[in-house]
Amino acid sequence: MFSAIIPIRKSKYQFEILPCNAKNLLERKVFYLKKIDHIKEIIIASNCDLKKEATNLGVKFYLRSKEESDDDVSLFVKNIATQVKNKHIIYTYCNTPLFDEKCLLNSIEKYLSLDFNTYDSLITCTKLQSFIFDENGAFNFKNIHTNSKNIATLYQLLNACFIMSKELNLRYAYHFGKIPFKELIHKKDSFEIKDKESFIFFKNMLDKKERK
Repeated sequence: MFSAIIPIRKSKYQFEILPCNAKNLLERKVFYLKKIDHIKEIIIASNCDLKKEATNLGVKFYLRSKEESDDDVSLFVKNIATQVKNKHIIYTYCNTPLFDEKCLLNSIEKYLSLDFNTYDSLITCTKLQSFIFDENGAFNFKNIHTNSKNIATLYQLLNACFIMSKELNLRYAYHFGKIPFKELIHKKDSFEIKDKESFIFFKNMLDKKERK
């Protein structure tokens, strides 16, 4: 069985709990998780006090210390892994609101079917088969006229979900392993809220759907 962790860092806007039509982003994510039988425990883990929100949603709350909220997440991952009750841990984030219960269940089923002699975890990604530049110029191609189908494929990590055993969370002090299986997420499910503009775009999209 699985424990699901929803990490939330304190931020200027705190999009996770801003009003967003019928459900805010946090409520939406918990709603998805509660539909999945494999998930027996849901924990909101944050350095801002969301205990009231967690109680109202019928889930657990873990208050992250200042040290657990640094960019280095190793202390947080180890500490919270000692608290979870189940054999496997899912990290899933509020800022991928279209990654719903069907997507989550699909990820869980793929994880359970993995050959664990080959892979140790599951991560969600989108494929980047495009011409990429960095500060030094062309990154993944040599000739601008190369057909895009022939350039090296890159994978962009998507904060939809990461799945790994509790044992390996503790060993690696990280939420995915050394040899993760890359699950490619469809474009329609991979929308990610990264700033105020993308939050407003998502809210407006919901407004239009509800007016139909």
